[in-house]
Amino acid sequence: MINGQLADPPADPINSTYLSIDLINECYPLTEPPDRDPQTGRVQQPVSNGQVSIAGASVRAVVESAGGDGCGVVDEPRFFRPWMTLSSDPPFNNDHAATSLGLWRAFGYELVHAPVAVTFSPFGPGGPQVDLAKGYSWLRRACSPDGVGLTMDTAPAADTVTFKRDADDGTDRFDVFGFEGFERDFVQGCGVSPPAVEIGRRVSFDHATHLLWSSDDGTVFYLSAPTSLNRPRISGIRSIKVDGTGGAEIAATTDAQDLAIDNASELYVLDDAGWQHVVRGSDRPAIFQTVPVPGNAILSPDGHWFAYRDKQDATNVWDLQATQVGGSFAGAPLGWTADSALITLKGSTTVVS
Repeated sequence: MINGQLADPPADPINSTYLSIDLINECYPLTEPPDRDPQTGRVQQPVSNGQVSIAGASVRAVVESAGGDGCGVVDEPRFFRPWMTLSSDPPFNNDHAATSLGLWRAFGYELVHAPVAVTFSPFGPGGPQVDLAKGYSWLRRACSPDGVGLTMDTAPAADTVTFKRDADDGTDRFDVFGFEGFERDFVQGCGVSPPAVEIGRRVSFDHATHLLWSSDDGTVFYLSAPTSLNRPRISGIRSIKVDGTGGAEIAATTDAQDLAIDNASELYVLDDAGWQHVVRGSDRPAIFQTVPVPGNAILSPDGHWFAYRDKQDATNVWDLQATQVGGSFAGAPLGWTADSALITLKGSTTVVS
């Protein structure tokens, strides 16, 4: 359900409308090369099926999904941009004939679906971030109060959003090049000046999950999507440099569930054998060293400890250097401080080192 409000409704009577929702889809079919242009998709709902209703300046629409599995990447957020075209004469003419009253967009809003709760960092770990809750929500983007830069926050999907008339009737912004032009106009309107010719280097991924940054922000480590949905599911542990100089296959793993990294860029993967330290070598393939901790273990930033919850809901801290339990505390673990000296437990904070 999308609830909208027309900021500047047309003076002419509205007799038909068409709601379109563009999916900004960075999903690539397995048969396509990884450096192809991003693809987009569109869902349209005409008023003739009763799914869109307008009363005065208020708009309500029910949009039904056609299904799909997100190209097999089940935990990837999906971003949608709704817009509508209004007409004074039924039926609505989809080629935007003269009877069209114009095009209205929800400027600054994107509808987001996150299969799992996730932090969205479109400009890397040093840029603005926003926490996306599981399910649907509105992502709101605006210029910073000082007029330079962008801010982001979220709102419940049930909130009413404002649709404003698009002065240039920019229906050509459906494809990836149109989206890029729209984004360029948006950031320039917030006082950010992108390069005059090249907006930046695009680093293309294959089907990536569990993305992690290296300590110097120069490399992204990730799990590739499994080669099959049937067990055993083989995934690759891969890396790619953000300057575009190339990537690497570090190792293959079976039924991978999670990936962790410490401040020294040491990698750990949770697979069908439990947590494994991925020991890389310059002149040999990576090898796995099993860490005897359960799947709920949390790696400390300095790579010294794994904190995990036992069957009594107490926290045990595994010392990776001494290969033994370094301490036990009451309460379930929630996370580490940046210096790895403290671990937050449910209801308290405990000094570990």
